[in-house]
Amino acid sequence: MSILNKIFIFLFLFLLATKIIAQDFVLDQITVSANKITTPISKTGTNISILNKDTIRESSGNFFSEVIDNTPGITVYQSGPIGTITNIYTRGFGNKYSKIYYNGIEISDITAPQVTPEVRGITTNNLNKIEILQGSQSALYGSEAIGGTFFLESEKIGQSGDETKIGFEYGSYNTRKLNFSTGRKYENGFISLSYSNYQTDGFTALEKNIVNPEDDGFSSSEILINSETDLKNGTKISFNILNILNKGDYDNSFGGTPNERDVTGYSYDQNLRGFSTTVETNSDFVSHKLSLNSLGSNRTEYSPFGNFDYYGTRTNLDYQAELGLNFGKVILGLGGVSDVADIDEKKKDATTISAFSSILTKPTDNSTLDVTIRLDNHSKFGNKTTGRVAATYNPSQNLILKIGGGTGFRAPSLYELNTQWGGNINLKPENSSNIDAGLNYMLENSGLELQASIFKTEVKDEIIYSFSDGYSQSENSTKRQGLSIGVDYKISDASKLNLKYATTTDEKGNNVSRIPKNSISLNGQTILFDKLNISANLKVVRDLEESGVKMKDYNLLNSKLNYQLTDKTQLTLSAENLLDENYETAKGYSTSERAFYLGYNANFWLIIEYN
Repeated sequence: MSILNKIFIFLFLFLLATKIIAQDFVLDQITVSANKITTPISKTGTNISILNKDTIRESSGNFFSEVIDNTPGITVYQSGPIGTITNIYTRGFGNKYSKIYYNGIEISDITAPQVTPEVRGITTNNLNKIEILQGSQSALYGSEAIGGTFFLESEKIGQSGDETKIGFEYGSYNTRKLNFSTGRKYENGFISLSYSNYQTDGFTALEKNIVNPEDDGFSSSEILINSETDLKNGTKISFNILNILNKGDYDNSFGGTPNERDVTGYSYDQNLRGFSTTVETNSDFVSHKLSLNSLGSNRTEYSPFGNFDYYGTRTNLDYQAELGLNFGKVILGLGGVSDVADIDEKKKDATTISAFSSILTKPTDNSTLDVTIRLDNHSKFGNKTTGRVAATYNPSQNLILKIGGGTGFRAPSLYELNTQWGGNINLKPENSSNIDAGLNYMLENSGLELQASIFKTEVKDEIIYSFSDGYSQSENSTKRQGLSIGVDYKISDASKLNLKYATTTDEKGNNVSRIPKNSISLNGQTILFDKLNISANLKVVRDLEESGVKMKDYNLLNSKLNYQLTDKTQLTLSAENLLDENYETAKGYSTSERAFYLGYNANFWLIIEYN
């Protein structure tokens, strides 16, 4: 389907929606990432998806990467079982074009050839909300924010009172999971501690027809500490600590038959250590926010050829002021990023200083307009300017139209600039442009809501690598375009359905490697007897190719049952790949067979008295 046909479909949906009986409709979900301040989704033109706590809990997956895989425009490419290399494609662009923040900590691994977010080991146990901004967001978030920007928020255990939660799970592939969290409320705030541990024997990362396959296991431990204090004078202070320790096996990816590649001796250890702290002050006219976050990544890869260590740290310092004026709001920001990493056993570093300004206004009573411009000064290549414009229009109370566009960039990594294996200190940033449009419509009395969006993104000056020339700048551009449609139907207070369709292609309508040209996701959830919650997801993937090789179409069915034993205890039964499909998401790498996982969760209030 050409982009023109998609536009015609989009316009048809718009015209249809405007003719349906108008009813009161309010999008009451709140985002804090789309404009860097608290904003109703209905008042921002940014294309945003929010996965709330219920959606996360209903998923059969144990990890963040599994939960987002059914979001339109998102494709998760994984070279084997949990713990192997995981690449998140947003709108057809891979990890190096994405940024992920976890409780305000940017979880970017700067030791990789390209700066990429590290998602292995991020479980769903403690997640409360996931916000996903799709499209170029560099005007707000700087380098790498081209395909998508993700914001993960953990539960604030203890915010409502002293509380403790504990959970266990066991299942296929000798998979064991333990999660524990506890929180205490005090007069002006709270503090919480969460711990989760996941271990599995896994299965071979390579094809399932290998003779005597060697399983690739994985273990992960995650520790979160969160605190928040209200000083009662208009000032709030928050502090977060993150520590993730991953250990996993993987298979040789360099040539040979699958049996020759599926051998022991390939494994890795990884430790991610991060923190964030924020101070906010508010007055009648202006609000100030000062944030500091840092992540250190320490990874060792073991192979028959030797052990290789990688270490790096990215630190961000940001200040922003929010001013309320007669015509709307103005946001002013200053920031700095420091990257330090060992490249070929030599310490290398780069810094970026940035400034941005946003204006959020309402040209009319039923429209909004956001305009942002940003200047970054990089210590290696100099200045880079990016911008973003987003708008909404409400022709009726039940219909919201959105349109937006922006530019973005990806700065060359420390490795691309400095490695002895073809590094190029003269590299310039990659540049992107993006435009998208969407609508939200709700027929309130029927419980039916429609979402639709189209997008087109182009990346120029891509940094490429060849054995003969090393890293250089490409003269070609990479283009992606797509359409997504979603329908939410609330059947009753106890049951709901969600249907999503997405297509992503290049500018000619052809397949993009590793991205399904057509995918459908059908989600259903119902409550029986007030105690049994049943959720299921059917994912239909068609027209998937990798490097020009067509891969098998597949239908993936997952389900989860939650049975409420008491007010505070719960049993869960998760099932993956119920149809027992023999399928691949990455060419030459295995996926799970039919698998089952049984879990138990409990939460209770702690009463602690002090003399």
